[in-house]
Amino acid sequence: MTTSRTYSTVRSTRRTLASAFFFISTRGLILGGFILLYFYCLHYSEKHYYRDPTSIFFDPSRAYKPNYSVIRREQAQQFVKSVDNTTFLQDEISTSPALCIGISSVARPNVLYVDSAIGSLLEGLTAKERQNIHFILFIANIQPEIHPLYNASWVRNVVDEVITWKDANPSQTDERFLQNLGDRQDFVHKGVRDYTHVLQACERTKASFVVTFEDDIIALD
Repeated sequence: MTTSRTYSTVRSTRRTLASAFFFISTRGLILGGFILLYFYCLHYSEKHYYRDPTSIFFDPSRAYKPNYSVIRREQAQQFVKSVDNTTFLQDEISTSPALCIGISSVARPNVLYVDSAIGSLLEGLTAKERQNIHFILFIANIQPEIHPLYNASWVRNVVDEVITWKDANPSQTDERFLQNLGDRQDFVHKGVRDYTHVLQACERTKASFVVTFEDDIIALD
């Protein structure tokens, strides 16, 4: 009788331990899986959302680091070097362009961006695509000779027009403004007139579409 009770107690204890082990193992697996999933999501978010300024994973030290822009700038510079002092494939100016691109550029102390802007806008275009574009560079300095690209031969090989205020035949209002401006750097008011002049130049091409760019952009391929 005692032996039977002892055997029954052992079996009951085994069942209890087995149930407890199963319960603990299940909880352990769930907890372990949750921890793995948590750290995976954390790693994924840190890797993919560091550029999103609304995310808690936003990382300014990485978000503002140029990646593709560096590659594209190198391609633009290679394009500029390839056409320097040579004749570009653009044999004739289209009489009915689909698009007019205008860039207004002023000389900046010790830095030049507009060459990369021009190169990135034109690099990779086919001859047909290029012929559908009328490209205008407006050198907006009152004295255009101070701009680094004013006498650069490669520029006139790749764009359709290089215009300045000397070529603009400005209205009396603009002429008085420019005379009064002198050497003052009134970027706000002069900038409006600069872009107006570019838009008017594009309007004369009768292009279906017009777009103007800053002179420090990098265009996608």
